[in-house]
Amino acid sequence: LADAYGVPFVFGYMTSVLIVTFGLFNLIMAIYVENTMSAAKRTDESSKIRRKRETVRIARLTKELLKKFCTAHRLAQDFCSTTSVDREGLRKSLSETFKEGDGFEELETNMDISRELFLILIQDPQVQANLDELDVPHDRAHLFDVLDADDSGSLQADELVLGLLKIRA
Repeated sequence: LADAYGVPFVFGYMTSVLIVTFGLFNLIMAIYVENTMSAAKRTDESSKIRRKRETVRIARLTKELLKKFCTAHRLAQDFCSTTSVDREGLRKSLSETFKEGDGFEELETNMDISRELFLILIQDPQVQANLDELDVPHDRAHLFDVLDADDSGSLQADELVLGLLKIRA
């Protein structure tokens, strides 16, 4: 064809082949990249929604757990002021209160949970279930020492919440 039609034909033929080849492959590549980017965007949006749901779930569980600790603190104060300290009686009282759902609705931010009350409270099945849902490790016997950041021998509400959120597995 070069001999029959000359250099202009060869130049035109090569130009059209290059344009078609690069143009077609660039078009295919653009479609592929666009599809990949839109899939990544959908995945990112679904991840954000999933993280938001998880955050709300954790906040709800932590609030529920904090309510139980506040309820336990108030019951322990009432229980200890009327009788001598009876661990079994306090444990039964806490279990009954949690089963009936009569927990206090307002949160107490200035409470001090003692080690003894904490150990009684984490033996409750509902508290255990909440801790399991929060993915708190199962070595809960030493959990008080980990949560007591200031080493004061008691847990305040902020220590409890921050510690539980940091300790999640």
